[in-house]
Amino acid sequence: SYQPDNKLNYHFRDRNWRFALDYTQDRFFYKTAFEHVGDQYASVSVPSTYQDYEAFDFSQGYVFTRNWRFNTSTRLGRNNVERDPRLVTTLDRSLSLNTSLALPWRQSVSGGYTLSETIQKGGDVDNLGTRTHDARVDYSHGWGNMTTQLSYDHYLLEPFFASITPRSVSDLLSVSVFNYYPKVSDN
Repeated sequence: SYQPDNKLNYHFRDRNWRFALDYTQDRFFYKTAFEHVGDQYASVSVPSTYQDYEAFDFSQGYVFTRNWRFNTSTRLGRNNVERDPRLVTTLDRSLSLNTSLALPWRQSVSGGYTLSETIQKGGDVDNLGTRTHDARVDYSHGWGNMTTQLSYDHYLLEPFFASITPRSVSDLLSVSVFNYYPKVSDN
């Protein structure tokens, strides 16, 4: 329900900025970024969700062989960038580990694990928190312009602090088929 107000000077007053560093070599890479989006100005692309937010991201990757890669990333984020003690502040952090292996005949296998925590505190909220564990395995195979992907996802949600949310476990098995159309030349 956010309505843009077209006051462009808010963009400068609200301190919306991003700093990033990227170091890449043949076999490894490191990337880090810090982003701050104030609470008065919202992004033009996603105004309803991309507002009142700051985060620090770090990721790195390593190429063991031509066909085998490993990536890890971490994220620390929060809303309430104005630090108003009357408002609820949501802190989130996550750690992801992913690996992928390219196989012959246009096949690949990938797996990953993500641990995420979200904590709400301040305002009139006692500490509430949830922790999620998400493990995923994907197998894909390509034929011509088509790719088939088989995925298994195991998701565990654990509440902590004074949360009223019960613990839940879910498993999802899915099959996806993608058809890619070749680019047609302009001639």
